[in-house]
Amino acid sequence: MTINADSARALLKALDTASAADEVALLAQVVPWLAQAPVDELRNAGWWVRRDDQPLLQRSLASGMLAIQRTLADLRAVLWVRWGHGGAALWLDGRAIEVPRDPDDGTPLTADIGTWAGDHVYAIEVPPTNHPLSDWSHGFSGEQYGLLLADARTGRSHLEMPRPAERWKNPQAEAAEDGTWRLFADGEARAAGQVARTVPAF
Repeated sequence: MTINADSARALLKALDTASAADEVALLAQVVPWLAQAPVDELRNAGWWVRRDDQPLLQRSLASGMLAIQRTLADLRAVLWVRWGHGGAALWLDGRAIEVPRDPDDGTPLTADIGTWAGDHVYAIEVPPTNHPLSDWSHGFSGEQYGLLLADARTGRSHLEMPRPAERWKNPQAEAAEDGTWRLFADGEARAAGQVARTVPAF
């Protein structure tokens, strides 16, 4: 089936009321189109785009939220969050990326959205299971997070979790010249150059 703005609009309308069981087939059709459609075609399909170089595009539906995050070179991460069913399913350049999922119901165990950490690597937070420093009495500010790094060129991903004594409230990654990745516990640690961990190229 060839997708254009009209058929994409129809698929999004179907996704708007789809059950969790039906959404997989609908996303398999529409996500590759979202990953490469020209901006004008996105507008024609009902996406509100203020400017052609807008890095984040979001579309709220009755069943969930779709987001497109673009690099300067227009490489795209597409994310789908079904309301009340965990975090985001993720595609990079149209390719599905394996994310941690709940073993009981299969919902994604990720944040709702991530960020491009480089020109082809996408990073999204993942909450660790039973981290000893997580303190929900402080709400989300007391939670700790790991970081999933995914390469749009290869589809490979790499997950790093904080060790029991490490506090990662907003982990961030940046590429090093040797191809490795430096992880920081949060923005303040990154600004101070305090590397929490070095991740080999993956």
